Amino acid sequence: MYQHINHATMVTILEEARIPFLRESFGPEIETIGLLIHEVNILYKGQLRLVDSPLQVTMWSKRVRAVDFTIGYEVRSVGAPPDSKPSVIAETQLPAVHIKEQRLQRLSPAKRAYLPHWTRCPNPNAVSGSTTPPNAKTWRRSLNGRCGWMTPPSSGCVSAPAASSSHG
Repeated sequence: MYQHINHATMVTILEEARIPFLRESFGPEIETIGLLIHEVNILYKGQLRLVDSPLQVTMWSKRVRAVDFTIGYEVRSVGAPPDSKPSVIAETQLPAVHIKEQRLQRLSPAKRAYLPHWTRCPNPNAVSGSTTPPNAKTWRRSLNGRCGWMTPPSSGCVSAPAASSSHG
């Protein structure tokens, strides 16, 4: 009817991108140490329509603390120039929780090492107003359900290992 991607769908798209982004570090302990969504903030800077599919979700670690961390997101159509302003800017705050004991759990040294690896770094080639972090992972999702990692853009930042998983 409206032909745009609504808020509930956008929250799901962010979740679908976040799970594989965190699987490498959090997957092995997921039955004992879980992650909760404490807060979700989504700013819509432009409309994304169904015809803009597939979408790309670029993610990075914004903040890492003792028991929680925040992930930043930018969402664009795959057809948009990589240095264009994003249509959606979002963040989620996730605390680690010991599932059986129902208490906050400090992030392990391995997790604390993994998350900062994906922090934003300056992009000297960025167009004014663009906030795309070159040291981030980009998830591609088509509205027909196909999704997977895109090749990360090259930058002068510390290179991140390329993920080659495909889901859908």
